Parts: sequence; C-alpha cells; structure tokens
Amino acid sequence: MIKTFFLSILALFSFWIFTSDHQPHISELLEGDQEYLYEVRYGFMRLGNVTLTAHRDTVFNGKEAFYYRTEITSNPSLPFVGYKEVHYHSIFALNDSIPYGLKFWSDRVHRDIEREYEYIFDYDKGLVFSFQQGQPLDTLTIVRPGDSGPAFYHYSRIHAGTGRSVSYPIYINDSVGFVEIDYNADSSRERWRAANQNIYVYTASGNADFEGPFGFSGEFTASFKADPCRTPLEASVNVWVGSVRVLLQEVRNKCIEN
Repeated sequence: MIKTFFLSILALFSFWIFTSDHQPHISELLEGDQEYLYEVRYGFMRLGNVTLTAHRDTVFNGKEAFYYRTEITSNPSLPFVGYKEVHYHSIFALNDSIPYGLKFWSDRVHRDIEREYEYIFDYDKGLVFSFQQGQPLDTLTIVRPGDSGPAFYHYSRIHAGTGRSVSYPIYINDSVGFVEIDYNADSSRERWRAANQNIYVYTASGNADFEGPFGFSGEFTASFKADPCRTPLEASVNVWVGSVRVLLQEVRNKCIEN
C-alpha cells in the first residue's frame, strides 16, 4: 500500500518571474543531471520528503538511457508511522515524443530489503516481467510504451500549457493503469511560497485509474512553472480524509533553459 501511494504521487506530478511560450521537447527537459526536493503535507502535518534525481549518462543493454532515482522518507516524529524510507529506481529511454521504461525496481531501505519489486520491459516480446525479491511474480502485456511511474514525471511536463488531453500507461501492482490529464492553455499568476515569489504557472487536472490507499480516489490537480523547464511545483491528490499536497522546496541543477 505504501508503494502504491508514493508511486501514485510520482505519477500525479503529471506536472520561476516570467512566462515562456517555448514548448519544450522531452530531450530538453533531461539535459544534465537534475535534483528536485519536495515536501509532502496533509493539512498542517508534514508527512515526509521526496527527492527526485535524474542522471543523463546511462547505458542499458547497449542503449543510451536515463537513470532516475526517487528517495522517499517519512517524518519520523509522526505517531504510528515512525521512520520509513523507500527508494525507487527507473531506467528509461526516449523516442521522438515519449519516455518509456526499460527497468524499474524498489528498495525498502528501512527494512534492508533490496529489489523488493522489479519490472523489466521487453518491447520485442511485448511483455513486462515483474519480480518480488528476485522471484517471478507476473507477466503483463505492453499495451503501449509506458513506465512504472518516474518517467511520467518528465512526460507530463512537455504538455504543460498546451490545452491538450493526454494519457500514459503505468505498469504497477501487477496490472496496467492509465493516468489521464487535461492541461490548461492559459497561465495564471500565483504565489510560490517556498521561493517567496509571485510566478506564472500552468495548471492541469486528471485522474489515475489505479487504486491507492487511504481512500485515494485517483483525482488530482497539478501546477507547473511557466518557464522553459516546465518545473513541476505542486500536486494535490484526494484521499478519504481530505487532500495530500506535494510541494516543491528546492531545485538543484535544473534543466538547461532555452
């Protein structure tokens, strides 16, 4: 359940003082190594932190690829939660318009479990092979190129501000789900509290049809900075007791602006 929740958050990013009319190509968003630090909040409570790191220079089975790591840590002072830390790793490649997964695995660090879950994408066979701690778990049919979460973080950015509606397959929990997103074409001026700035943003809303814990309904909203990097600023997802917000706190080595 924790795995589903945080991967849902990643998928829902399906998302600093000027507005940019330049619509980025996916390759531009992945220039250089990048790091994004987010805070997860429920009301006034800080649930934890998310750090996303992208590395460009990776080779997988002789193919140029990208390596993406997501580190999620809980707030250890929360009652009945304590210290939790999970790392998600994704290796993905690009075609002309979309990132697609090659390999995904997760480590449950606080329990010293490496490669707890693993997904290997075989596009020649049209199959995704899933494993749990090295043991075969299931085989899924590839309906179209997708990922188990992290690659979608970048895919969602290229459509911010376009007014388009898009969908992207997510291979998770031994099944295939889809994230559907509707993007607004117009920007709006909002306050970005982490930087204490008034900025222009593009917004989006959508639905993920895979089930998450805590009553997660699949509905969400997201906002992106209206700059050439389409930096994902915030996401809000509905849960049974209200709404969880994921807020950008810091960007290190952001994408190269054009």
